[in-house]
Amino acid sequence: MGGPDTLGPARIQINCWGRTQSEALLLAEHVRRSMDGHDSDLGKITVQTVTLIDQGDLPVELDQSNSKVIAYGIRQDYEIFYEDDI
Repeated sequence: MGGPDTLGPARIQINCWGRTQSEALLLAEHVRRSMDGHDSDLGKITVQTVTLIDQGDLPVELDQSNSKVIAYGIRQDYEIFYEDDI
């Protein structure tokens, strides 16, 4: 069996929330810059690449009376290609 088993791709979703739409978008942009294109060696797992494959708005969060928006959200879906050397 000698070489690494390629187990990727994996898919994750990250939700970014803010008190305003602009705040949620800014946070989503920071996450994208940190994640998109990332690669690393995590011991026995090697992340080859991380790619943003989809992004969209999440339903707003309302207060208990459903009359005031308290949070805006952005959803990001990433695909991760990795090798597992276990």
